[in-house]
Amino acid sequence: MLSEALRLYPPIWAFGRTTVSRYELEDQAIPVGSNLMISPWVTHRTAGLFPEPHRFVPERWLGEGSPAPYAFYPFGGGRRRCIGEGLAMAVGTMVLATVARQWSMQLAGPAVASQAGLTLRPRGGVPVVVHRRVAG
Repeated sequence: MLSEALRLYPPIWAFGRTTVSRYELEDQAIPVGSNLMISPWVTHRTAGLFPEPHRFVPERWLGEGSPAPYAFYPFGGGRRRCIGEGLAMAVGTMVLATVARQWSMQLAGPAVASQAGLTLRPRGGVPVVVHRRVAG
């Protein structure tokens, strides 16, 4: 579930890189020193990589559901991958499991709009109705 949420709403929606060597991309030469923008937000919503890319489908991560290499990178990739990725995934999983065990939440209002700044965040917060789960 956490991976699917990060696919749709990566914390860093775009980041830049500068080329250190000449690179050929299809028929276009990218010279040394070029500034490129890379966007997990766009990649993670590409139908060729993720069927039904705009739907929240946690089951896509079960079993053989792993994405193609470099198709999923909410924490960046390569040598500049976020050092906090392991901690974020571990803590996020524990918090999600702890909260979901005791509480159920339902969106209270229209769909949440995203606001892109340095990080991606929900515009105006996420209004929810919270109910304690009944032990049983």
